[in-house]
Amino acid sequence: MVEDTRIDSTTGPHGSPRGRATGGTDSESGATGWRVPGDPETPQPDKGIPHHLLVCLDRSPESECLIRHSAALAKAWQARVTFIHVLEPIAREGPPHPADAVDWCLRRQEARRYLAEIMSISIHQDLKIQMALAEGRAFEEIQAWSKSNAVDLMILSTHGEKGRTDCGLSGTAYKLIDGSSGSVLVVPASETREVPTAEASYKRILVPLDGSLHAESALPIAAQVAAAHGAEIVLAHVVEAPQLMRSRLPTAADRALEQAVVERNESVARDYLTETRNRLEDLRFEVVTYLGRNGNPREELLRFIHDEAIDLVVLSAHGATGATDRALGSVAAHLVAHARVPLLLSRHRTTPRLREDRASSPSYTESARLPSAMTA
Repeated sequence: MVEDTRIDSTTGPHGSPRGRATGGTDSESGATGWRVPGDPETPQPDKGIPHHLLVCLDRSPESECLIRHSAALAKAWQARVTFIHVLEPIAREGPPHPADAVDWCLRRQEARRYLAEIMSISIHQDLKIQMALAEGRAFEEIQAWSKSNAVDLMILSTHGEKGRTDCGLSGTAYKLIDGSSGSVLVVPASETREVPTAEASYKRILVPLDGSLHAESALPIAAQVAAAHGAEIVLAHVVEAPQLMRSRLPTAADRALEQAVVERNESVARDYLTETRNRLEDLRFEVVTYLGRNGNPREELLRFIHDEAIDLVVLSAHGATGATDRALGSVAAHLVAHARVPLLLSRHRTTPRLREDRASSPSYTESARLPSAMTA
């Protein structure tokens, strides 16, 4: 069961002095509240730009660090926000038995008060916000709600109330990333755990590129965030070490060939970064480029993030390989596990055309276009 409540951003929850709750009935799901599809107030979205953000809260300090990011991104994209909390059954030892009805009712009321308090925080002024309270298993309920309510971006913490694990993600976070077809913002649990009084501010945004249209699909999202926050975008590419088959020690000819490949790739990458920067130069933010040469994109990008004061990474979930049999490509998965800054994993829904098609058409693909409002 899911309860939805919409709160006017200029007011407060549940008839408080700041406002009123508006309800209704979803004719398909029976949930109280409002649906994103068909809302007459919903603006026509720019392709690739999220317009409905789902913030996953479990009442832990780790998850509350998501609030400041949801406010910052919603204002940048003029998006609506839903805070979702799932009441899970309490694990008990011994044979299964029915939940205590009184205890469950008290927990539900407590959860409603918690969500109402979250939505009344001052940084949510001027936003369309909604709360959803679900009952069941967190992963299943969040995924189902996301699919039935046209969620574009899910916002979650690497770890929640169950604490840290040996790997970079909790079990629920991993399942949500793996099962989501939309974009995901992953915020490290190491961030400040205080309920925010100010939204997040982004000053340096890293966009890793590998020359593929998959990677470029992250540009429209990064561009609008940078414009809204006056941030600098860093376009980065790391030249990988060439892989030559070796059945014996390398010869002088082998070493010369490797060096020639590296120099060729560096030259092409430098031109590519310059071309991409020029496409963005007329917009309302600074764009710089970075060309890494250590041969390992995962380690070099991680080092750059930590050393160069990057406070947001926007990248495609998959790069040049385009392998969709896994939720994340190797670079994205490594950064999610080890980076100490928020990562916005972009997933586009169009099939990229061949590079030859792009060369003959200035519009590229729908997923790689910049927002119309920014190119006017």
